[in-house]
Amino acid sequence: MDRPEQTLSAVLDAGELLLTSGAEAARVEDTMRRLARAYGFVRADVLTITASMAVTVRTADDQVITQTRRILRRGTDMRCIEAVNELSRKVCVNPIPPEELHARLEAIRTAPDKLHCRLPLAYLITSGSFAVFFGGTWRDGIAAMLCSVLLTWMVRFFVTGIRTQQYLIQDQIAVLQLRLLCAEAQDVQVSGDSLQLKRFAQDLTLEYHNGRLVRRPGYMNELQGIDEAFFEYRGERIVMHSNREDVHYEARLQ
Repeated sequence: MDRPEQTLSAVLDAGELLLTSGAEAARVEDTMRRLARAYGFVRADVLTITASMAVTVRTADDQVITQTRRILRRGTDMRCIEAVNELSRKVCVNPIPPEELHARLEAIRTAPDKLHCRLPLAYLITSGSFAVFFGGTWRDGIAAMLCSVLLTWMVRFFVTGIRTQQYLIQDQIAVLQLRLLCAEAQDVQVSGDSLQLKRFAQDLTLEYHNGRLVRRPGYMNELQGIDEAFFEYRGERIVMHSNREDVHYEARLQ
């Protein structure tokens, strides 16, 4: 099998999209196992909880690979779950390259919701109806509907803030780990958009791939949920640049 680490990462992408869209753990684990077998892994052990996923696979040449994925957010999106399920069934019958699988999953994740007003509308109807049903007047129903609109936007605001805070904590931990990695390295060089390190007689590369900053050889995920990452010299220092949701971040690594 060519590039088993990238293949396993694409399988994890499918599981992550299901889990963050509200799919139950059993469905996520079953989908990932089926995809892993379709791509030629002879065994796949999957553990999924609400905050994390861990997958260990064995290739035909007896190579064992383990990857984990931290889950920072959860929601409910039945449209997304249905689309991923349909895609996984097609891939199990006719496997596609890991890059194409990642691209299709990303297209599902970023597809606009053409009925984005349906949730506030459901809140309006439900709150107003129950207010009248339990003995309130039509004025009480209107007041309940207005309160539901206010609560809807408050929840969206606070959930977005919590998600941003989770990413900030993740980024801070990742930067500390990368600084330690650079401190332990005997040689650190910027090569194009990647970072080359020689650590304990091992050559390592940090580079951006499919929304993540990964360490090679292998496919260790150092930073996730980003749109771009690259490195540059700034005087005698090495600075890492990353973008997430149109916000630019800089971190000094050395």
